[in-house]
Amino acid sequence: MLEPAFVLWGAPVTWLEIAAFVLALGCVVLNVLEIHWGWGLAILSSLLYGWLFLDSRLYGESGLQVFFVAVAVWGWWQWLYGRRRGGETSAAARDVLERPWTGGGAALDGRAAIRRGGACASRGSTPAGAGSH
Repeated sequence: MLEPAFVLWGAPVTWLEIAAFVLALGCVVLNVLEIHWGWGLAILSSLLYGWLFLDSRLYGESGLQVFFVAVAVWGWWQWLYGRRRGGETSAAARDVLERPWTGGGAALDGRAAIRRGGACASRGSTPAGAGSH
C-alpha cells in the first residue's frame, strides 16, 4: 500500500493515499445524501491517513487522525441512537433503524421527508416567528 502508484507534480502518490482519498470523497457524498454509512467511510479514511502520516513521521498529523476517528465514532453513534429534545429519535436515524438494510436509501429521493412534512412539521413545532397569530 505504501508503494508509489504514480508521481504528481514531482511527488510520489501511494496507493494508500489514493484509497484514503477515495474513501473521504465517498464519505462526503454519503453525508450529503444523509446516508449513515458515511461515518464508517470517515473512520476508515482517517485510519488510512493516520497510517500514512505515521509512516511519514508526521506524528502530530497522525495523532489528529485518531481524534477524527473518535469524533466519527461518536457522530455515528449520535446519528443512530442519539435523542432530540423530548426523547425522540431524529427522522434520518428513524429511517435507518426501521430499515437498516436500505442504508438510509429513503433519503435519496426525498419523498420520505415530504411525507413526514419535514423535520419541524413532523414534531408539531414551527420555526421561531412562524405559525398562527
